[in-house]
Amino acid sequence: MPLFHEEPSVEALFVHGGFIPDKPWRDQSPEVLTNIQVIDDEGQPRKRRDAPEARPWADHWTGPPFVVYGHTPRSEVYQLKWSIGIDTAYVGGGHLTAFILPEGRILQVKAQKCYYS
Repeated sequence: MPLFHEEPSVEALFVHGGFIPDKPWRDQSPEVLTNIQVIDDEGQPRKRRDAPEARPWADHWTGPPFVVYGHTPRSEVYQLKWSIGIDTAYVGGGHLTAFILPEGRILQVKAQKCYYS
């Protein structure tokens, strides 16, 4: 089912990692935009390994815009109302995932082997 079935005019923002949801993304440092995975209890951006109990940054994002991001490998696509995480751990033997716009279709190719562990 396409993600945009109810809102076909929704624009998408593509980021490497993510951003702090309560601050304008354009005002955030490249370090945050490329490395954020979670927001800790103090509202600070962190890597998941540094704050393993913290919630993903995307869980805090209420949109718009719709955000397509990676840098947080998971076994499956992480799909929420206003975001989609498409890092499905290809280098670790998972899948290479693409999010096709404007229809919002997901396409995946299984890795032939584990390239990095």
